[in-house]
Amino acid sequence: MNPAGTGKGTAMRATIYAVEEGGGRVLAIGPTGKAEQVLGRELDTDSDTAHMLLQAHATGNAPCSPSSTGTASITTRSC
Repeated sequence: MNPAGTGKGTAMRATIYAVEEGGGRVLAIGPTGKAEQVLGRELDTDSDTAHMLLQAHATGNAPCSPSSTGTASITTRSC
């Protein structure tokens, strides 16, 4: 992790913009419910917890399958 103000959020927003402009969708994954809410709000994108994503895949309820991963907190997926 880098200190505050080093551009992490800016870089993630730029990545999200590029993926969405290319027709993709982004789901930001947080380790806890609170972290997921903050991440989704600050990045203005869909978000969920790692547990919910794993549970959805384990039960076959995931709406999309992962196609590739970006930075530590971003998973892109195609539908």
